[in-house]
Amino acid sequence: MLTKLKQEEKIIHLTSNRQRDSVELIALSHQWAHWKEKHPISCSNMFKQLNASREFILPKKLSQPICLLASEQDKLVNYQCSIALAQYWDLPINIHPTAGHDIPLDDPRWVCEHAKRFL
Repeated sequence: MLTKLKQEEKIIHLTSNRQRDSVELIALSHQWAHWKEKHPISCSNMFKQLNASREFILPKKLSQPICLLASEQDKLVNYQCSIALAQYWDLPINIHPTAGHDIPLDDPRWVCEHAKRFL
């Protein structure tokens, strides 16, 4: 079984495309492992979230303004799904060319810049 730090390293590699040196990767893995230990996800909560997603019905209209952010190089979710949502709801979308799934981790300035423009 993987150690907690190795698990977090694997998750970082799955969700981030930014290259990190070993010191930064270890520090980030420690932060995430500590946060996960401090705020664990219970099995019951996980099943509640799965059930909620299974019962979710996509609304035809949104009550709040939204701007979508997606990444072309996301390894977990195809960014075309975000484009489809943007088209369905007629929303603005910004697509990052290189970030991974965790765009704020890879390029926080880009996220902040688009949030400022939207607000």
